[in-house]
Amino acid sequence: IRTNRLGFCRGHFDKMLAMKNRLSLSLMLESHLAEVSKLFPEDVDHLPPLPEPAKEQDGLPEQMYAIPLDAPKAMAKFRKYGGANPANMALVQSKSCYVCRRTAEFERSVLSNVAHMWKKDETFRQKLRSQEYFCLDHYGRLLQVAHHEINDPSFRELYKTMTAINAKFVRELKLDVTGFCRSFDHQNAGKPLTDGQRSSVERACEFLSGK
Repeated sequence: IRTNRLGFCRGHFDKMLAMKNRLSLSLMLESHLAEVSKLFPEDVDHLPPLPEPAKEQDGLPEQMYAIPLDAPKAMAKFRKYGGANPANMALVQSKSCYVCRRTAEFERSVLSNVAHMWKKDETFRQKLRSQEYFCLDHYGRLLQVAHHEINDPSFRELYKTMTAINAKFVRELKLDVTGFCRSFDHQNAGKPLTDGQRSSVERACEFLSGK
């Protein structure tokens, strides 16, 4: 039921296509398409109206607005033709993925465990303090979960610790990236790169978007 409603993102479709088991994939597609077809009623003369265009949200352009991923609930509502429209539901469906959803649910429980271990276990706190950095995604996710679950002085200390670690890392990373860029200047021809400068591009990409 969940795979029929949620479907899969393009990345996970590509992985299934690479497995070359077309029959298994086609059987899933058959039942999933039966669910998706409910987005497109044959009676197009009585479609629900499109909503008014959204106003600017938190300074972001409209194409960058977040799209909700509550496909099962929304699709169930759409079957009654009670206000949801095919355009919005198509966007919800195109962004939903059963595997990504399960992964996110597991990650949420891991982040919750991290927050509670930080609060109760000094050995774990020392281990977290020894990390080189936290990528932007996990920095934000962990602090969101911890703020919700341990909103007390221990959260403030976690917030300060993670921010200090990333502040130090970003300062050094910026210098390494700048050094790498300047190595292409003819005035620096022949000057050897440091290990940090040599790996700076890869490390910056990992920090900004995760591995």
